[in-house]
Amino acid sequence: MKKTIAVCLGVLIYVSISQGRLGYATETFDNVNGIQFENDTTAKFSLLTTNGKLMSYFGVVPEADYLDLSERTYLFNENFPGYDLPKTGDWLGTCAPGKTLTPPCDTFFTFEGGIKYTLFIENDLNRNGIFEPALFESVVFSTDALNVGAAFQMQLLTGGSWFVNAEDRLVALGGADNDFNDFQVHVETVIPEFPEQAIIPLFALLSFIVFRVRNKSFPHLRISV
Repeated sequence: MKKTIAVCLGVLIYVSISQGRLGYATETFDNVNGIQFENDTTAKFSLLTTNGKLMSYFGVVPEADYLDLSERTYLFNENFPGYDLPKTGDWLGTCAPGKTLTPPCDTFFTFEGGIKYTLFIENDLNRNGIFEPALFESVVFSTDALNVGAAFQMQLLTGGSWFVNAEDRLVALGGADNDFNDFQVHVETVIPEFPEQAIIPLFALLSFIVFRVRNKSFPHLRISV
């Protein structure tokens, strides 16, 4: 199991996902229908800061397997105690050597086309590195229906990009402070780079096509490539 991140008391995730680039059309990104893309879509998650007291883990999981720990992909993971020491501000946690989150501060995840996903936050309430699924407050999801009491835990706001504001304590149990600022992540889709080694073969192919067209259709023209 990959073990990479976490939150602390509420979460703010800034998500910027371009639509319609190279077929990466977005189908859904909301609290009711989950997260689903038409085609395979790789997203870059860049951690900014956290602002929460808890020690947590943040990631992505297919909705169909949301209770299966082995299916969860952990993207970021807070170190003990879940905030920078000495404590500053609103339980501020930063990504830097010796801080709450250990670099690299960027990671990638590929959403498979046609698969419905949800974001999750696991809370390590005892700060012992052991996830305790029996505790209701141990995990929350961005899809309301998956939460205890179908609680609204993450705001998914659109406007050319998405802003995901998550609360990592369960609202239904009254333990949340609803500040929605405990985790800040920027997310954007990645445009596949054209392989450098493919440029020369492609140029050769185009040259061949140009000469064939010239010879068959325009024999009187001289085309240089």
